[in-house]
Amino acid sequence: MEAGLPPGFEVLDDIESAAEFEAAWQGFVADLLDQGASDDNVIREAFGLGLEVRHLHDLALAFRAQWDRLVDGVIDVPPSVSIDPERVIRPLREAVERLSACTAQESDLMAIHLATLQPLLEQLRGAGGLEALELLRGAPKFTYTNGQAGNWGGKEPLAEVKAGLERAQAAREELLSVTCRRLVGTLAVRVQAFTLECAARRRARGRIEFHDLLVLARNLLADDPTVRRVASARWRWILIDEFQDTDPIQIEIASLLAADASGSDASRAWHEYDVEPGRLFVVGDPKQSIYRFRRADMTLYQAARSRHADGSLRLVANFRCAPVVVDWVNHALGILMGADDTGRQAEYVDLLATREHPGASVRRLGDGCHDPIADIRQREAHDVAQEVRRAREQGWPVRDGAGDSERPIRYADIAVLLPTRRMLPDLECALAAEGVPYRIESRSLLWATQEVRDLISVLASVATPGDEVATVAALRSPALACPDTDLLDWRRRGGSWRIDRPVPDSVPAEHPVAWAFSWLRELSAGHHWEPLHVTVERVLRELHISELQTAHQRPRDRWRRLRFVLDQARAFGERGGATLAAFVDWARSQADEEALVNDAILPEPDDDAVRIMTVHAAKGLEFPAVFLAGLHTYPPSRRPPVLFANDGAVEVAVGRVDQGFATAGYDACLHSEREAEGHEGIRLLYVAAAGARPRAEATPLPVGRPWSGLGREAWRAERGARLERAFRLRAVSATSLGESDGGRDDDAGEGAAPPWQRGRAGTSVGRAVHAVLQAVDLASGQGLDPLARAQAVAAGVPHREADIARAVRAALDSPLVRAAVDGGRYWREVYVGTRVGDTVLEGFVDLLVERDGALHVVDYKTDRVDGAAQLSDRYRLQGAAYALLVQRALARPVERCTFLFVGSGRAVEVAIDDLPAAVDDVLARLE
Repeated sequence: MEAGLPPGFEVLDDIESAAEFEAAWQGFVADLLDQGASDDNVIREAFGLGLEVRHLHDLALAFRAQWDRLVDGVIDVPPSVSIDPERVIRPLREAVERLSACTAQESDLMAIHLATLQPLLEQLRGAGGLEALELLRGAPKFTYTNGQAGNWGGKEPLAEVKAGLERAQAAREELLSVTCRRLVGTLAVRVQAFTLECAARRRARGRIEFHDLLVLARNLLADDPTVRRVASARWRWILIDEFQDTDPIQIEIASLLAADASGSDASRAWHEYDVEPGRLFVVGDPKQSIYRFRRADMTLYQAARSRHADGSLRLVANFRCAPVVVDWVNHALGILMGADDTGRQAEYVDLLATREHPGASVRRLGDGCHDPIADIRQREAHDVAQEVRRAREQGWPVRDGAGDSERPIRYADIAVLLPTRRMLPDLECALAAEGVPYRIESRSLLWATQEVRDLISVLASVATPGDEVATVAALRSPALACPDTDLLDWRRRGGSWRIDRPVPDSVPAEHPVAWAFSWLRELSAGHHWEPLHVTVERVLRELHISELQTAHQRPRDRWRRLRFVLDQARAFGERGGATLAAFVDWARSQADEEALVNDAILPEPDDDAVRIMTVHAAKGLEFPAVFLAGLHTYPPSRRPPVLFANDGAVEVAVGRVDQGFATAGYDACLHSEREAEGHEGIRLLYVAAAGARPRAEATPLPVGRPWSGLGREAWRAERGARLERAFRLRAVSATSLGESDGGRDDDAGEGAAPPWQRGRAGTSVGRAVHAVLQAVDLASGQGLDPLARAQAVAAGVPHREADIARAVRAALDSPLVRAAVDGGRYWREVYVGTRVGDTVLEGFVDLLVERDGALHVVDYKTDRVDGAAQLSDRYRLQGAAYALLVQRALARPVERCTFLFVGSGRAVEVAIDDLPAAVDDVLARLE
């Protein structure tokens, strides 16, 4: 009564809680949509910008799990501001209006990009606030880096266009960001109110959840001195075991009970309570702290240890594992687990082995690799399955207890522990291929098995006809058995993935996909009129899902999982779960490792099968042989819907990252969260390894992950080899190949330029000639003299202006350039690059000519020569390098490479003899 509960209150189980929440949520959504249909601009704006009801549903679930933190939690809601699209339209219009200045609008990439933005600009000019936001959200990115300066009258005009697009993009991002932060904050406040209202309603009705029980007990002890005094006097000593798994509410309850009730001020924080000496005992191992999702965070453990450090003892004796396993754990985790400055990681204290086992061992399977993750998982699962079968065939010796004699290992003695469920499908396939029997003993893994996922996909497509992903998964499952060829044919005939859409006329009735759609549509239309478990049973029966399991090894295990789902559906319906869609959402959430507190399933001792478990489910258990698999798993990429900052702020993020529905402080909190997840991943490895009695086998860890300290010497050797290869990687220009062959590029009379003046051509006159040829009109030579004068000054050789103009004019009058201008396509100053072994080869092709489908490389030289035949060897490697670069870039052969010498005021052409052989010489030199 003192807690505000009716005398006959009851604590709901997980299914009852989920069913009642879904019922309340449906009412909340109905009210929310009614508001959006009236005058609530927040709903219309949010949904118009891509927010969906399911995003708010995820947020509500996260709030529900920690509703007590919402009581005083503050959600930032920026003030409403008027939507002014003109801030985006103005710079965008200025950039688009410059399109008329481009002289090559059909080929210039920047001009093409601006042309695609013109329709959007017209739509924005007449759009209202919400319509403008929707247009901006769906528009392509404004900024663009391509474009030829020559088409825009120079670099400066093109730079102004790019700057205008950057201003428009920045204004767009700011407008959407401010709007989305305001919308998500406003809606989060409404979901917060809904969550607290549900908690209050549960309390008033006397139908509470387990978390409610903790919160109400804590509040009662803190708020009522009389209750606190009576409860405190009831227990003389209080012991908390597994203290690393204690959450803040539990430690606060224990501290209130252990405090001096007569003089304690419960308004203070728990670590400030006056705990009587000798009343509170805690036993825990911070290295086993793996329940952060239940708020059992390392910072809480560290705070409690600091507060009650007096009289602490260290218990380091290990009575479970063989010495070799303890030594390996001490070595590996001693490297990986070190206390950090933030207090988020446990200090590693070496264990002391007390149990002897002469045959014990620790092995590492496979080799580290950097292949695609799918290939890694398949290979790892194959290695584990083979080793498990080999252990059984070879009869590895194990013991049941400390004094028992040895016996050959059974499959039931072996546990395969997984950090997450991602590797389960590959592991199941590999074990089945090796003929190894196995049992799944974690409920979160059970929900993730393939046959259960297939069943849930069928149910999801029935419950939500618009769920196209679920429909495709259902069609590809053995239950509906539509091969990819039929799915492709269906799509080509105009078929949709929504089962509520009609079948195209071009699809025959006997088409497998058409039949599947007909069956799904019929079930979807009638499932509202029958109990939930009847629908599930009908799917199992009519699609012969149970019979299909006989194609697999140990079908009884698969039948057991399917019966479990059916029983859960019956319980969900009986406890108030009204809809199939609600059951599907709940079932999907059960596959989350963090969703289940009691994850383990009771083993069957008479079943000789390998036990597959999550590390969380295996915590506290021990096994004769342990395989640690899936250690390559990366932290989840998804964002938690809610994070709580230290200052009490509630940070929220929903929807896709690119939609921007996140509060202002969310990213900073997420960074801190990711660091904590990395620390907990290491502790997860410790918990898994500590469960092995005589044997532990671990699969490889990828270099660069937090667990890569295993095999440290091998890791360091590989790292050193990679660094050495990285330092060997060098960049070589085609010009330098010519120099290494005994020549020096361009204008021998000028001498080598200092390093800070060297350009792509090598000498002052050479650079000036190349610069003029890059800009001058090759057909008419218009502007040659002003360009020569300007480039001579820029190169620091104004006295050589006449020589520069004469060399350029010789090139323009040459038959080679005239033929390129008159009869083919050509490109000037083409940059090309490729990798040859550990070397990057790069260079600028002065003139690339295409004529009659053949490619011709032309390179200008300003050497003064009377006859050029003797110079062909000097530039042979350089020209061949240009040919190699072009061939690799375009995947087309280069027919010729010609040097055009213009330094003497007349053009001399020299082509490379046997160009393929010269290219082979370049490759040999580089490799």
